[in-house]
Amino acid sequence: MKSIDYKFLCIIFLLLAAVREDFKSYKIPNYLIVTGITASFVLQVAEHGFLSILSWVPGILLPFLLLFPLFVIRVVGAGDIKLFCVIGGFYGAEFGIRTILSSFLAAAVFSIIYIIRKKQIQKRFLVLKNYILKLYLAKNMREKEPHWYHYYDRNTDKGEGIIHFSVSILTGFVAVDILAVYFPGIYYFSTFL
Repeated sequence: MKSIDYKFLCIIFLLLAAVREDFKSYKIPNYLIVTGITASFVLQVAEHGFLSILSWVPGILLPFLLLFPLFVIRVVGAGDIKLFCVIGGFYGAEFGIRTILSSFLAAAVFSIIYIIRKKQIQKRFLVLKNYILKLYLAKNMREKEPHWYHYYDRNTDKGEGIIHFSVSILTGFVAVDILAVYFPGIYYFSTFL
């Protein structure tokens, strides 16, 4: 078995465990993240030597740097960002960015299906409008209550509109991996999109 298979199996195992925990507690435990980061580091050094850390670090840091602004406005959770960092640690920054883009695309598709299936189109647009208005008004406010501008509040929304982003991350990862392995021409072409 090639080392790429070990990487794929490690990521799939971690992502499936993360999806399970996300559905159970709406959180991705840090022990999964630490396990993934450690495994990616060990595999990177075992495959390419100690100097390969120079390519490993950007894979870990880039997802964090790109997605941190979205965390600040509560669009994505910290656990989701950490999952992207694990993927970047295993496969590198470029693969990590492709996974981020594919995951957001998968989340958009899942959200549209959910909204149509639950007949909540009008309600979701109203929630989005109010959220954007709150963000706009926040510029003029000196003091704000903690977390008053969340798009989603589990207590008030009572489970409506939940899309577990870990499922989208799993879907995005598998899609990017399939493209890389079976359709490399499309995979490299997508770099320029």
